[in-house]
Amino acid sequence: MVDRYLELSIRMKAQFKEARTVGERQRIVNEFVSKLRAAGFSDKEIIDIGKKELLLDSQGNRIMISNTEAYKQALAKALGVKK
Repeated sequence: MVDRYLELSIRMKAQFKEARTVGERQRIVNEFVSKLRAAGFSDKEIIDIGKKELLLDSQGNRIMISNTEAYKQALAKALGVKK
């Protein structure tokens, strides 16, 4: 199941990196979350795996660090998480 998450995540991150607007990034993450839900992931699983993945991705990678906050915000919004 994690393999499916990573497969979808790699594709999504490539698109996210190329996105130029907040709206475009949000659409990409919304589609990612929809695909994960369709694959059987719960919101909690998406959040838990996503946190671990972001930690691993951001270690030593300044570009990913700058995109991490934007991605976290888009993911929270796609999952309906309220602050």
